[in-house]
Amino acid sequence: MTELFNTNLHPNKEPEYFYLVSEFVTTFGKDAGKQEPFSNDEIFKAKDLKTARIKANSYFDERMEKVDKGEVSYFLPFDSPDEFEFGKNASYSITIYLVEHYSDNEEYLHPVRGEDEESMAEGLETEQSLFNK
Repeated sequence: MTELFNTNLHPNKEPEYFYLVSEFVTTFGKDAGKQEPFSNDEIFKAKDLKTARIKANSYFDERMEKVDKGEVSYFLPFDSPDEFEFGKNASYSITIYLVEHYSDNEEYLHPVRGEDEESMAEGLETEQSLFNK
């Protein structure tokens, strides 16, 4: 079972948990204008973590749908990894993180959607442990 927080480092404080949806767009500097990467973070908090999770997933789905329909672009169009060409396409990624927040200087991001299964395993296990409390 996943230890939800380190009691040795934080003996008197349980963390606050919430969700962060992080988007990242780049042309890797290969477009004609050498545009800088762009990132956007949205925080989802609610009285209960499951409600915050639903809101974060809805936002994720909405953003992905717009990208898939071609309603969003970034100086260059997006394309699938198999069709991607430097200088002709931009790259887009979106990830949902379960945030374990202790203070403004200390928080841990656990990916739970938008990454490969291996990267998300611990985050999903932590999330499940919290839901089963």
